[in-house]
Amino acid sequence: MVVSAKPNKIRLIRVFDVPVKAVWAAWTESDQVARWWGPRGFSLTTHSKDLRPGGHRH
Repeated sequence: MVVSAKPNKIRLIRVFDVPVKAVWAAWTESDQVARWWGPRGFSLTTHSKDLRPGGHRH
């Protein structure tokens, strides 16, 4: 389900029947994110992530 919070923002809500640890890994481990993020046939390169509250985007 996609809900628009503001005109320039998109909020995505998904429900998965898997352990929380698996969802966390899918969002935070670069090799896993590269497998599912974006349309098929596209590639994704992650250079760094800072998952701390207030972390810096690279």
